[in-house]
Amino acid sequence: MDAAEEIRMQQEAELQKQQIKAKLQQFMTREAMERLAFVKAGHPELAEQIEALLIQSANAGQLQGKITEEQIRHLLERVSKTKKTFRILK
Repeated sequence: MDAAEEIRMQQEAELQKQQIKAKLQQFMTREAMERLAFVKAGHPELAEQIEALLIQSANAGQLQGKITEEQIRHLLERVSKTKKTFRILK
């Protein structure tokens, strides 16, 4: 892979991130966007999972009104509970 191709791929990735953010802003309140940004800072994979779920729901016409911060918190709890945790005991 040469430098020009790498730059093009980085630009495409950035454009895709901007498109996702623009789509999310259409159906989320400012507070909900802030909450998701905080989650993304600490747990980027969890935030991406939530974003994908929200976009999928929006595309399917399942969202009614704007998503609030409270709804994002409930969604985070639901998604977090489905993850399995392992504890190693000594």
